[in-house]
Amino acid sequence: ILDSEKVNIIQFITRLKDKSYKRILFYGAGEVAEIMLYVISKEKPPIIEVAGIIDDDTNKQGKAIEGVKIISLDKINEIDHDGILISSYANQEIMYKNLLINNYPKENILEFFEK
Repeated sequence: ILDSEKVNIIQFITRLKDKSYKRILFYGAGEVAEIMLYVISKEKPPIIEVAGIIDDDTNKQGKAIEGVKIISLDKINEIDHDGILISSYANQEIMYKNLLINNYPKENILEFFEK
């Protein structure tokens, strides 16, 4: 992981914290989530808590990345959280639409990548 990428992630997560996000879910259990979780886990004290990772792939559900459990979208109401960060570049649009279809509040959908 490049230092510039690490700095970008830390700055982004710090901005979320400044907006009063304390516990978030990631949507997408891929490489982006792995990198972001790795960076977050190295910060002491942690900048923000990642309460879970949503993924639509049933083969990933029930597993974990950096100790954070991967769940299905229909389980999000069971986990206390302030927002959902879309942690995928390739599937960003689909994930955003999935959240809206499930009546998730638009103002709590967080995006790392610019559209």
